[in-house]
Amino acid sequence: MPVSEEITQIRPEGELHTCPACGYGYGFHTSFIDANAATGPVKIRTTNRVFRVILICPECGARFDIGWRIQPVEMPVRVQEAETQSLVAANRLPEPARKTGEE
Repeated sequence: MPVSEEITQIRPEGELHTCPACGYGYGFHTSFIDANAATGPVKIRTTNRVFRVILICPECGARFDIGWRIQPVEMPVRVQEAETQSLVAANRLPEPARKTGEE
C-alpha cells in the first residue's frame, strides 16, 4: 500500500492504536520529518534540529501528525589521528583501533 502524501493533524485522546482512516487496530509505523526544513524561498538554518514524528498506518498508508516533536541528542564524533606521518604520505589509512572494552 503506498504511503499518503497528505499529513492529517489529529489530537490523540486515550490510547491511539487504531487508524482513524481505515480502522486498522494494531498500531502505527513512525517516520520523522525535519521541522526546520525551509518550505519557501527563505531558508533559515538553526543550530537546534527538531523533527516532527509522523504516524503511518501500515494498512492504508495514511499519515498523521499528533504534535510530537523531538530533538535528537548530538552524538560525539571520534576522530583517530594517523599514528605516523609516513602512513599519510604513502596514502594509506591507519589500522582501525581495537576495542578495549572501556566504551
